[in-house]
Amino acid sequence: MMGWDPENFDFNKEGNMGFKLIRGLVDQVGASIDILRDNGTKFILKFEDKTF
Repeated sequence: MMGWDPENFDFNKEGNMGFKLIRGLVDQVGASIDILRDNGTKFILKFEDKTF
């Protein structure tokens, strides 16, 4: 992605259509997303276990 700075990227404010889609899906299923910027960039999606 040209011009993308992972060190200063604000996932909640910026991004292309792909990032907007991921944010929307994360919100829709009640998950959370973390971004780790150590030795590369990792996106971690966390889902709550809703076992009944």
